[in-house]
Amino acid sequence: MTQIPISLEETSGATLQERIYNGIRSAVLDRRLASGCRLPSSRDLAETLTVSRNTVVLAYDRLAAEGYIELRSGVGTFVSNDLPEECFRPETVDRSQSEDQADQARRHPNITFVGQRPIIIEKGANLPSIDFWYGRASRHSFPIETWRRLIAHNLGRAAANLVEYPPAAGLPELRHAIAEHVASNRGVKTDWRNIIVTAGAQEAFDIIAKLFVRPDTPVAIESPCYQGIAFVLRAHGARLVPISVDAKGLDLDSLEQQSEAALVCVTPSHQFPTGETLTLERRLRMLRWAERVGAYIVEDDYDSDFRYSDPPIPAMAGLDEGRDTVIYVGTFSKALGAGMRTGFMIVPDRALKSAISAKALASQGQPWLDQVVLAEFISSGGYRRHLRKLRQAQKRSRDALLRAFKKHFGAVDISGAEAGMHLMWRLPSNFPSAHDLALVAREFDVGIYPPSAAGAEIFGQAEHSIVLGYPSLTEAQIAEGISRVRMALDHMK
Repeated sequence: MTQIPISLEETSGATLQERIYNGIRSAVLDRRLASGCRLPSSRDLAETLTVSRNTVVLAYDRLAAEGYIELRSGVGTFVSNDLPEECFRPETVDRSQSEDQADQARRHPNITFVGQRPIIIEKGANLPSIDFWYGRASRHSFPIETWRRLIAHNLGRAAANLVEYPPAAGLPELRHAIAEHVASNRGVKTDWRNIIVTAGAQEAFDIIAKLFVRPDTPVAIESPCYQGIAFVLRAHGARLVPISVDAKGLDLDSLEQQSEAALVCVTPSHQFPTGETLTLERRLRMLRWAERVGAYIVEDDYDSDFRYSDPPIPAMAGLDEGRDTVIYVGTFSKALGAGMRTGFMIVPDRALKSAISAKALASQGQPWLDQVVLAEFISSGGYRRHLRKLRQAQKRSRDALLRAFKKHFGAVDISGAEAGMHLMWRLPSNFPSAHDLALVAREFDVGIYPPSAAGAEIFGQAEHSIVLGYPSLTEAQIAEGISRVRMALDHMK
């Protein structure tokens, strides 16, 4: 096992966590730690450095989130084989090189983009047998037979459609179908021409950043929030202004003090990661604020199709009433699966032309066959029936999770159980840290995740909560998984 040369000498007021992070990062980039080499466990490194294990865990989590190391459950911690900045570092020029070589180096400047990648669990990752990863659809829920029939039907009439470029904003039939869906399900009345089909929500966020963000543009954002949007905004130079979230959603008193923000980015229907719902009163206040200061509201409605108790509050885009201040972002990843890579955005008239141009520059539209099949699935009523079945199945999974908590932990502090595909468990003050509990749970072959390890940007907040997704697990797996979390906790005492 590789020994890591780390200096904990205090520099520039850096915390112990930052010094460990910087030491490992520098060793990786300077190739003192080679790709693929195994690092000490968090416990062993903590003992070596005489620091708390949680300090090392947080440093490791940050390094893993940024792609420098890989945390392989049950195996160990390794330097990544796909280093994010390896190709971006300036090469040392040997003074003995020829003038021709030096001239060529000058004509090929170094790449400087160093944007972060959000945390995503990919196929082939070394996953535990019971994994409460958020937002993952059940592999058994996909309407495979219907999809096969629709593909065969549309391939029979493909003709020139497979050899011509589709419209950059998406096929008109799919945009029509989406417009009808959001009108009936989310109360959003929109012209189909204002809809742009994207490669999931992430591409929509990138288009929005290209249109509205310049270096140091202030952007108000939930704290905590979804990493995917925080990272893309930072990559375009935004200055993020974190706004706290409470049981009623985004704190509007704090937001209303922001008069220069170009955007505010929110997940009002099921806040990520807390699961709280933004109240109607705060939604209306936010719309008035946006109109007053000239800002846009980016509404990420990622899992609003799933509500299990009270009727859903209309989407903010449906409450906009002609202000044209809301950019609505939706996705099919949660209902059909992330592998679909299909989402959409609804853009106000004044930004529509620029948004379509940005989409065309990036990809010139989504695949024709995928779009025409999805359009027919929605317009035929198949998607509506699919959602009804999913709601019923996911409610059963949610109920199984709540029963398991009651059995093994008694009364628990949970938020977000009324809707969506995940909930957040706030740990009692006498519990170990969320990171330590998650690490020990892995030893029992269960995946549970503190917010920062579940794709949330936490802006330096203390973490004493766990994010649990449930749709991809059976009721039996959920019961067994929470039982193992209880055993993990007992093992730590």
